[in-house]
Amino acid sequence: TTPSGTSSAATVIPASRATLNGNVTSDGSSAVTERGFYYKTSPTVTTSDTKVTVAGTTGAYSASPTLSPNVRYYYVACASNSRGTTLSSPELNFWTLANSPGAPTLSAATTGGFSVAVDANSNPSATQFAIRVTGASAQYVQANGTVGDSEVWQTAATWGTVVVARLSSSTQYTVDVKARNGADT
Repeated sequence: TTPSGTSSAATVIPASRATLNGNVTSDGSSAVTERGFYYKTSPTVTTSDTKVTVAGTTGAYSASPTLSPNVRYYYVACASNSRGTTLSSPELNFWTLANSPGAPTLSAATTGGFSVAVDANSNPSATQFAIRVTGASAQYVQANGTVGDSEVWQTAATWGTVVVARLSSSTQYTVDVKARNGADT
């Protein structure tokens, strides 16, 4: 018979990587000739999709392929012997993290505010960002350019260059931006 095996949850590490985990639980009474993972960015992974191999026969194994930031990946573990290839079931999935945004661009400072633009830092266009302004206290830029206590998440295109207004004069402010992926992480 073909080998049998399982997949277990991926461990997401920096934006362009994740560790896929699998286990060949039986060689099917014929030596395992190859093991690894098939993966892609949509459901229903098959042997026609991207493959990464891992040396070894039976037992637990992992692989850390280079991936794109803020993308949902679907994967299965696989093992082959002289009788064929087995894909684990069920298919699992995970989101890679978004890249950390670049430093925001500040311009047009006035006594009551300034303009800010988000640097998406090679994140996909669907990545959402929140802009935080810290002066006397830390608050988040709202969609209308005011500041408030709650985070407002929008794409870089939706933010555009937002005018942050109604700030106190003669106060030093710092601005930072955070990104989240499609799983809101």
